[in-house]
Amino acid sequence: MPLTPPGASRPRTLLGRLGLDRPELVAWAMYDWANSAFLTVVVTAVFPIYYRSVAAKGLDATAATGRFGLATTLALVLAALIAPPLGTLADRSGGKLRLLRWFLRVGVLATAALALVGEGDWLLGLVLFVVANVGVTGSFVFYDSLLPHVARPDEMDRVSSAGYALGYVGGGLVLAISLALIMGGPKLGLEGTLPARISFVLVAVWWAFFSRPLFRQVGEPPATGAPEPLRAVVGDAFTQVGRTLKDLRAFPQAFMLLLAFLIYNDGIQTIIRMATIYGEEL
Repeated sequence: MPLTPPGASRPRTLLGRLGLDRPELVAWAMYDWANSAFLTVVVTAVFPIYYRSVAAKGLDATAATGRFGLATTLALVLAALIAPPLGTLADRSGGKLRLLRWFLRVGVLATAALALVGEGDWLLGLVLFVVANVGVTGSFVFYDSLLPHVARPDEMDRVSSAGYALGYVGGGLVLAISLALIMGGPKLGLEGTLPARISFVLVAVWWAFFSRPLFRQVGEPPATGAPEPLRAVVGDAFTQVGRTLKDLRAFPQAFMLLLAFLIYNDGIQTIIRMATIYGEEL
């Protein structure tokens, strides 16, 4: 796909000022706009309360919160385990978009299925929550890996930041609509848990619909090697991770940076994922 010469001026449009002056850059950033609805509504604000007050109704408050925390941990551990082999497989087979689409489908279907969770269905709710989290986290692996294929090295920071910003706007917009549905449900004739269920379906539709530009405007990156058996790919992926960790001993500053980020990011993610349900318990 043609790239704008480095010295060319950017259009004086909002997208141009954000650094999104080509269709493939807009399409890439729009996936952040799409998937952030899941993070704001399902992960952060609406589903934790729905789980605590509806799906886990009848459970002890502490037990309900503990099971939610275990489900969140399980989802993140699964995502961490599958990311290295999937990333290696996508690089070697040239199937980044194809694998992203599969994880997208898993996440979207599991999110929509949350609308089926009723009173006492805490196990179904947590299973779907784990599956949806694996879907969105798995899609991030391939989404992030597409950035060097759509943006030049001097553009990547700006384009990545623009995508992150669009994610906040898109996720905040869907959250606002969902909260308006939940708070104004009775006036609209939506009784009981129906507004919250509709919000889960809305997230799934939003995520799927605004992901379409990515698959239309971004081409599949070429394979970096010959196809290999899955067992070999998995083994090689974890071998590379181990080799990288071993090599970090020669770069103490990089090791300290990664360790500090791990601790800091873990604390932030714990607050984001657990604050709502903890507050509901209190």
